[in-house]
Amino acid sequence: MSLRIARPCQWMDVASGRMLAEGADTGAIRADVAPDDIAGYCLHALGAAGALPTGAAVRRLVAVTLAGLRPSAELIEPAAAEEDRADRTRHSHRHQHGHGGR
Repeated sequence: MSLRIARPCQWMDVASGRMLAEGADTGAIRADVAPDDIAGYCLHALGAAGALPTGAAVRRLVAVTLAGLRPSAELIEPAAAEEDRADRTRHSHRHQHGHGGR
């Protein structure tokens, strides 16, 4: 990916991550999944919409995706959530120091 494209993509990642974190903090979206994971979920789920044959199928996919964002009565295990945070921190530090591998 060219630097010209990478910078706007990086900005979008940061902006969407902040927006999703805010949504989780206010209770508007689920807080048991990291904002980066939610962003990836949405991106991939809605990216599939282009391959769907009808508008109705796209609307169903959007509805399922939005349902996946709603706060859940069942949360993932706290230990698993903490492990995910630690993994993201390690991953972030690798990227900051030029060892990202992407």
